[in-house]
Amino acid sequence: MGFRALSSDGAHGRVFPLFVFALGCLDWGLFKASSGFDSRVQVTVDAKGFRDKRAGDALMPWQTVRRARVHGNHGGPTLVNFELTGPMPETPDHL
Repeated sequence: MGFRALSSDGAHGRVFPLFVFALGCLDWGLFKASSGFDSRVQVTVDAKGFRDKRAGDALMPWQTVRRARVHGNHGGPTLVNFELTGPMPETPDHL
């Protein structure tokens, strides 16, 4: 009955595209929110620089880092912000 009202002609016919759009927005919002709860390691640090898995695992040498800020969460995950002197390098398409 609800689907029939959404897909019928007339004033209710305009509700169906809005319904589909709202579902798409909800899906996108849940996807973005779930990344905030991702506890996997995203960045690895070594003597050469750091690698960000989200950016194609490209090595960023320490010479390109202007500043690094560490934000601890009292026993929770630690967030590190890297301020770079230039743009991130291009990543290969196959990664």
